[in-house]
Amino acid sequence: MQKRAHKIIEMKNITVSLCSLEDIFLLKTFTEREGDITDCIALAEKGIDWNTILEELKKQIVESKQDVWITWVGERLDILEDRGLDIPIMKEVNELIEQYFDDY
Repeated sequence: MQKRAHKIIEMKNITVSLCSLEDIFLLKTFTEREGDITDCIALAEKGIDWNTILEELKKQIVESKQDVWITWVGERLDILEDRGLDIPIMKEVNELIEQYFDDY
């Protein structure tokens, strides 16, 4: 995530960076707020790199060692699909979810 952030201000004691659209999208899939679903649709319509999101999901599974959250993200992506958003990485996300359930 840090590598995708864009520095907008850098001073002696502070640096201000903006998250990438992909990281904002992914973070919003961790919540249960209705407004975040709307935001995710708007972000996707702006144009996001789905492969970046998939790679970050895989990275977080390895690094967090708490892979249950992939099921939460999957549920949010299901809602987004139900609302008409095309999510080209859903097959891969569903495979990660199946792997989680197979392991437990």
